[in-house]
Amino acid sequence: MARDAEYPFLFASDTGSAIGKAYGAYNAQYKLDNRNLFVVGPDGRIAYRATPFREIDPTSYTELAAAISKLVPADTTAH
Repeated sequence: MARDAEYPFLFASDTGSAIGKAYGAYNAQYKLDNRNLFVVGPDGRIAYRATPFREIDPTSYTELAAAISKLVPADTTAH
């Protein structure tokens, strides 16, 4: 798991594929997880899913930012 001061959320990796198997992201043929992305809201529920996450498509990041914006209130103190 990783945190970064610039991003107010947690990054995690599923090294044993347990989560990938539980969420149907595990590809048994290649013995690896697909690059799926889930955004979990403050209530613990999945608020957004990108299955698969197209990391080389700029639109994927626009969609991700929109999903996060719905969950994180805008900072009204910024100038």
